[in-house]
This record gives sequence, C-alpha cells and structure tokens, in this order.
Amino acid sequence: MISKLAAGGHYRDGTFKISDALYSGPQYAPSYDIWSDARLKSNVLDHEPLLEALMSLKVKTFDVKRVLHRHDGTVTMYSDPPTQSVGLLAQDVRKVLPKLVHGDERNGFLSVNEGKIGVLVLHALQEFVTETRQAIKELQDGHSAH
Repeated sequence: MISKLAAGGHYRDGTFKISDALYSGPQYAPSYDIWSDARLKSNVLDHEPLLEALMSLKVKTFDVKRVLHRHDGTVTMYSDPPTQSVGLLAQDVRKVLPKLVHGDERNGFLSVNEGKIGVLVLHALQEFVTETRQAIKELQDGHSAH
C-alpha cells in the first residue's frame, strides 16, 4: 500500500483514491528521486535486448473512468464522464514486459509501472544507436573497398 500512496493517491473520509498513476484522472504529485546508488544493489546484470519488445507496444489515446478504492477492498466507479488520457494498456504491456504489470484481472484492475518504461526506452535507444552505427560502418567499409 505504501507504493500506492507514493504513486499519487490520497486518503480522505476512510477511503483511498488512486489517481492516474494506476487507474484514472489527472495526477498531481511532487517530483521525487529513486535511490539508485550502486552500493544498494546486488546481482547487477546488463538487461537483455528490448528494442523489438518496446516497438511492439502501441501508445493509445483513450477515455478512462475514475475509480474509488476503499481500504476494505471495495471498488466503486464514479458516475462522472471519463477523462481523456494517453498511455499503454496493461494487457498489452503484460504480453511483452510482464514484470511491469501488477494486479489480477480476476480480483481488480491491472496497473503498469510506467516509471520504468523510460529506463527501458533508454536501453532500446542505445540498442538502436549501436545497430545503426554498425550498419553505417559496414556501408562505409563496403563503399571504401570499391
């Protein structure tokens, strides 16, 4: 529950409302840093290639319903109209990056750790640049051989 609180929810009148971070509505939160010191990490490995997986994800525009989550586990959908948003569908992300998707459709809604997407996009960009540089070098080497 702490991660949900940190993700932009608020507690009022015995209920906990999650905003766009997980389910709906605009979110207003202060910026924050994530501990990333190498001394706090173990089993550090390079990530496997991601370019193709990320290319398969499609950014969508959609109308999203607002949802109220109570501490007792009950969920209520607001009756007001959905709000426009942009992002990814958890079901699509789960197919290619399952570790970023949380929740269980049988018991509630799915969420995506969109904060990790940026780091993965950086990795995919690095892959792309490396592949492009290699292709340019091969073209240059082939051209200079003639």
